[in-house]
Amino acid sequence: MEKTATSTASVQEGHTVKMLRRQLESWREVLVVLHSLLVWDKPFYPAITASSVSIAFLLVWYLDPSVLTLVSLAGLTITLADFLVPQVVPLVVGGHSWTGEQERRYEVIVNSIASAMDCFASSMASLTSLKASRPKIYFFTVTITLLTTAWLGSSFNNLFLTYFIMMVVLMLPGLHKRGLLHKSTAGLLSRVSGLMNSKAAPADPHAKLQ
Repeated sequence: MEKTATSTASVQEGHTVKMLRRQLESWREVLVVLHSLLVWDKPFYPAITASSVSIAFLLVWYLDPSVLTLVSLAGLTITLADFLVPQVVPLVVGGHSWTGEQERRYEVIVNSIASAMDCFASSMASLTSLKASRPKIYFFTVTITLLTTAWLGSSFNNLFLTYFIMMVVLMLPGLHKRGLLHKSTAGLLSRVSGLMNSKAAPADPHAKLQ
C-alpha cells in the first residue's frame, strides 16, 4: 500500500511539473532572473530586493488608496503583465539566447513550485482528515490560530505587518542558499536547549554550603 501511494504521488508530481512547464514557458526568462535575484547570486541583490519592496510600500503609504483601489490596481498590474510579458520578452531577449544553465535553473524553479503546490495540497488534506477524525482538536487549533492572527492584526499596523511578512518571505530563499537560515535556527535551538537543560539540572548541594 505504501509503495502504491508513493508511486501515485510521484506520478501526480510528475504531471504537475509537466503542466507547470507548459504554463510557464512564456515566463521562463523572467522566472530565471527573479530566481537569481531571490537566491542572491550577486552580493547586491538583497539590497535591490529590499529597496524595491520598500519603495512599493512607501508609495502605498503615501498615496493611501482604499482597499478596493489597491486590489483593482494589483489586478490590473497582474493582467497587464500576463498579457505583455509573453509578447515582449521574446522580442527583447530572442530565442537563441537560452542556454543550458538557464534551462537547468528553470527546471529547479518548476520543481520548487510543484513541490510547494504539493505541500499545500497535502496540508489541506491533512487538515480535512483532522477535521473528520478529531473535530475537537481541529476546532481548537483553527480557533487559536485565527485568534492569534486577529490579535496580531489589531496590535500592529496592517501595512507594516504586510511589509514585514513580504520582506521575510522574499529574503528566505537567499538566506537558505547562503546557509544563514540554518545557522540562525541551529543557534536558536541550541540556546533554547541550553536554557532548558540549565533549568532541569539539579542544584549543587556543595555550592549552598560554601
